[in-house]
Amino acid sequence: MNDNQSIINLDSILNLSANLNESFDLNSILKSAMLSLMGKLKITSAQSYLFPNEAIESIPIKTSLSLKYTDHLFSYFNSNQSCDIIEIDNDNSCFDELNSIIENNYHYIIPLKNLEQNLAIILLGKKMQDIGVGLSDEEKYYARIVAQITSIALSNALNFQNIENQLREIEKRNLLFQNLLNVSNDFLSLRSEEMILKTFAFHLMGQLQLNRYAIFLKKSNNIFALIQNKFNFNFPKEYIQEISENNFGEFSMQIKEKYKFVNYVIPMFYQSDLKGFLLLGEKMSGTEYTAEDLLFSEMLSNTFIIALENHRLMQEEIKKLEIERDLYLAKEIQEQFLPKSFPDKQNWEFYGITKPSKMVGGDYFDFIELNERDIFIIVADVSGKGIGASLLMANLQAAIHSFSLLNMPIDELLRYINRLLYQNTAPDKFITFFIGKLNCEDSSFSYINAGHNPPIFLSQNEFTELDKGCLPLGIQQEIPEIEIGEKYFKSGDTLAIFTDGIVEALNPQMQEFGKNQLIENLINTRNSSSKEIADNLLNNLSKFVRNEKSSTEAMLFEDDITLNIIKRK
Repeated sequence: MNDNQSIINLDSILNLSANLNESFDLNSILKSAMLSLMGKLKITSAQSYLFPNEAIESIPIKTSLSLKYTDHLFSYFNSNQSCDIIEIDNDNSCFDELNSIIENNYHYIIPLKNLEQNLAIILLGKKMQDIGVGLSDEEKYYARIVAQITSIALSNALNFQNIENQLREIEKRNLLFQNLLNVSNDFLSLRSEEMILKTFAFHLMGQLQLNRYAIFLKKSNNIFALIQNKFNFNFPKEYIQEISENNFGEFSMQIKEKYKFVNYVIPMFYQSDLKGFLLLGEKMSGTEYTAEDLLFSEMLSNTFIIALENHRLMQEEIKKLEIERDLYLAKEIQEQFLPKSFPDKQNWEFYGITKPSKMVGGDYFDFIELNERDIFIIVADVSGKGIGASLLMANLQAAIHSFSLLNMPIDELLRYINRLLYQNTAPDKFITFFIGKLNCEDSSFSYINAGHNPPIFLSQNEFTELDKGCLPLGIQQEIPEIEIGEKYFKSGDTLAIFTDGIVEALNPQMQEFGKNQLIENLINTRNSSSKEIADNLLNNLSKFVRNEKSSTEAMLFEDDITLNIIKRK
């Protein structure tokens, strides 16, 4: 090479950088980089590997190195800097077997890294015979520049691919949500077990593309009965009953050893009680089940069993001959939707209570444990009272439990529930709604108040009203704006979430109990347990509204009342 002629040309390097960074195809980037190095350095062959151990390009193909040696090649990531030009002949760390394989084909190794991210390795072969042996310092410098540009381009391409993958996952999840909304809508309109079962089977086969499945439901005698079987064989009773006594993963393996066409067992729980299970066979396409397939199966099964339970409870109501007995039965239904126990977390106390004004009501509260750390805390007030409000509350509860399985952000969950309620309730019905997500480890609490009475957050003798949020649910199809509030609990802090039945309760003189008396009660009992705080407040409320004409305490209140107390010890 002429001493006055440099291979480093700024324009050509800028053009190469532009070309490499315009492409998001890994093969194209590596191939362009290798061709540039081969052309400028007069190299006869080159090969590249994408980390970890996946061959991308080889020029020419006949000199390709087997993938089985790439584990040794990638050891250079740990012992060398990014874009170093390593001469194999002079590298004492190169092991003998690899050296003997590549000594006649490749002389240089260039590890490509960007911000400690291992990306690829480029192997360079001999220079043309008429040029001589070895790279000059300037040629090595040029190779290092090309390698750095290539590393950045590869990193950008991989980041772009990750973004594309995330967008595809979001699109899949949105499609899953839409399908689940459609299922919920379908179930809400059904009036018979036969139609519920047919709708379930229709969505199951349509979404998963399968025709082999079986459904078992638990009867009153705690025996799992076969409801529908699309397999071409029968299941022995001992295998079916065993599911109630074993872990589902173990049962899946056991039953697959016996019946190779059963791929998965999906449990059907209702309020922590195993009500049935679904056996899934192979898909018609022969492909494996994806994570989205299994999530949809679980969500669909959960919605199905809730629809069956709601249908069963409604049939029990219909059988009653008198309205009074209907009301008592509806009260029992409502109580089943409410928590039977409260979360047991170290340094935390949880307590909740609801009192309907007409046997059954439209108030609802719940504690949904998402994992060992996070808990959804929910209080809602359905417009109206009686059976109509109770049924709307039941549908709300079913929707919340279905969507909470996805562990989505609270504002996203709220939008889906609002859309479902808007599409399936009368125009004059709406729900005031408060939802909070408590992190029991760092004591953070994010919340949305959808038109509900602002809860009182008491820290020492100072109180704050939690009023950030949006419109009540069911008023508009799409909520225009949602504001998420944030609070942090310190030791001794207390949160009281309540419905308007407490602050709007009237005494015989038609005076309201009011927010000020509620806050005064909370301050006076701030050192008590969560249950004692609630009991004291409700006792004082009863005294305030007591009417001598009332024969029972249960009928003292004109509106449903609900109270939740959350306290950090």
